[in-house]
Amino acid sequence: MDIFDRHYGHLITGGTYHNQTTGPMDLLGINFYSREQAVCILNRIQLERPPDYQTFENWLRKGQHYIGFYVLGV
Repeated sequence: MDIFDRHYGHLITGGTYHNQTTGPMDLLGINFYSREQAVCILNRIQLERPPDYQTFENWLRKGQHYIGFYVLGV
């Protein structure tokens, strides 16, 4: 989890929490990212190319027809 946060935490930001506030990715909570945010995250990932970015890039591409995605914490 620490490695993921180190490489992707600054790229996956602005999510909506369960209490409708927004902020950095909460690895211990629920984070929702809209379709528009997903496109921005995809663009940032393609520019920075963090380790193993292709897996996340492919996942984001396949989900472009959905309204967004969740990152669920532990």
